[in-house]
Amino acid sequence: MRVVSAVTLALVLGVSGCGSVPAPATTTTSTTVTPATTSPCPTTADATSFFPAQDARGTLPDDFVPTEVIECVVASKSFAGEGVWSVLQERRARTGIEALVAAMRLPSQPTPAQQACDAMLVVVPWFGFFDARGHWLRVDVPRDSCGKPLGAVRTALDALTFTTIRETRLHQDLTPEQARLESEATALGCTTQFKDMIAIVDADPGAPRTVPGSVLGGARPTALCRFSAAADAQGMPMLTFVSGERPSAGQGAALAAALEAGGPVRPCTTRHTSVVGLFTAGNDWVLVEVDGCHRVYGGSAHWRQAAPALLAALS
Repeated sequence: MRVVSAVTLALVLGVSGCGSVPAPATTTTSTTVTPATTSPCPTTADATSFFPAQDARGTLPDDFVPTEVIECVVASKSFAGEGVWSVLQERRARTGIEALVAAMRLPSQPTPAQQACDAMLVVVPWFGFFDARGHWLRVDVPRDSCGKPLGAVRTALDALTFTTIRETRLHQDLTPEQARLESEATALGCTTQFKDMIAIVDADPGAPRTVPGSVLGGARPTALCRFSAAADAQGMPMLTFVSGERPSAGQGAALAAALEAGGPVRPCTTRHTSVVGLFTAGNDWVLVEVDGCHRVYGGSAHWRQAAPALLAALS
């Protein structure tokens, strides 16, 4: 089961300059303490894992004494015979929450003029507090001078031990067959999907078709992955895992030699439907068309015409 971690750092594309940045939000909005008769967790997956959160307002009142923390996270979980599902988990921590409470009472830091901030976005899970009377409270997270959650909050959240008390299925991510193929691909060192680089390069009229050179540099393939070829929903040519195997050392050496035995590619416009990917322990790869034009592509955009011995070994 893959679970969203307590605090995740996600790289945001772009660079933050050394100009003025918005000051961290400070608010005097009154904090509402309400009885909670049902789970406080959001009902949609996209509401659980991002900061800043639109529904968090105000600060933790001095007269509110938390006795437990509730964290709501989305996890990926396998169910026997039912595939893989995204599930919303309500998780509870009751011991060791004092450090988090203290961190949540800290003030946000002001932003100095010409503050330089990095381009890392801090992602904090959706969480809040219960007190001994069963009242529920969710407040804003104090922030540093770059508007990110204070390090003390991140550290305190990471230190907590949570127990799942409620779980709700949101949607199916993989059917049982897709889950089986993913498990098989992972065990073999394959990937369930790979960009169809032969089709992508073919679609570029300016790309060379007969680049000489070694496609794998003599490296021995350690994973043989069979793919079917089709475009994805966005029209991108993709290869989807069908089956695979781990070649023995002798088989890998024979495949490496057969890869280099082919001559220059011949003119051809027949589209492939099946491709074999050969991957090395060093993460190098080469693609071989087992139908269509029977070409080999890999290395630094090197091409070969697949030799008969190579096609025979892959059949």
